[in-house]
Amino acid sequence: MNKKYILFPFLVLILLSFTQSQVKKISVNNYKELISKLDEYKLDLNQVRKTKQLANLRIVNIHKSIKDLSVKDKKRAFISAILLAAVSVNNDILENRKKIKAIIKIDKENRTEEQNKYIERMKAETKIYKATKEDAMWYYDVIPPSLVISQAILESAWGTSRFAIEGNSLFGEHMPKSAKGKYIQAKGADIRLRAFPSIEEAVRGYVYNLNRNNAYKGLRDQRLIMREDDKPSDSKKLANTQDHYSEIGHEYTKRIITVMEQNNLKDFDDCNFINDEQISIIIN
Repeated sequence: MNKKYILFPFLVLILLSFTQSQVKKISVNNYKELISKLDEYKLDLNQVRKTKQLANLRIVNIHKSIKDLSVKDKKRAFISAILLAAVSVNNDILENRKKIKAIIKIDKENRTEEQNKYIERMKAETKIYKATKEDAMWYYDVIPPSLVISQAILESAWGTSRFAIEGNSLFGEHMPKSAKGKYIQAKGADIRLRAFPSIEEAVRGYVYNLNRNNAYKGLRDQRLIMREDDKPSDSKKLANTQDHYSEIGHEYTKRIITVMEQNNLKDFDDCNFINDEQISIIIN
């Protein structure tokens, strides 16, 4: 098993884009039924590539029935699940960035109590307590969906790994014995992988890991250059900074890019939701 850098603890409670009343929850019995739901809500990846528009769905969890799908359907289900989660997480980050940028321009003594409480909460979540007013945003920014999906594919074998099925553990984050929270014990090894309540929380953990872990400073540096040049994030360039994610180093970054290219994942980097009502699909 490849060595991974430990995911720092992060707040589970976040600012939600949708209130509970705006979230419709439905359940299906297996991933074959999930495919039917994707058809029902017109989430066709070939169309998404063209229109960049997504139904506002969340696929809540990985389930063992993903193994029963054909290769084509398995790819469709897994890419859809990670894409939907990545877009949601990135939207949360972009919204919070706007608020943070507006507040840090105000002198501390002139901020409202509400603004101060918000910044204190975000300090714990984003690591901006290490940043100056000028470079705070270096730590807290989005990750292109194509990179998120590529690494999820590699780390979870298209969602078929035991860790993915038992605990939505999609990115191989190791959990130290001193840390609290749910985990999955590796068989025959003294390794624990962090478990997550949902696919979206697994994606959020991965994104926050890249945003906060010192091992991924190169990714943040490259991402900031793109922002300052007013250019969209180039997921291949960001992938080339991921040598430290695995013991195999640069070979790993080549594998990320290969997966990205073979599945044309960069097509999904500019997607967004087209409707307000969020529908969460739980696989029982």
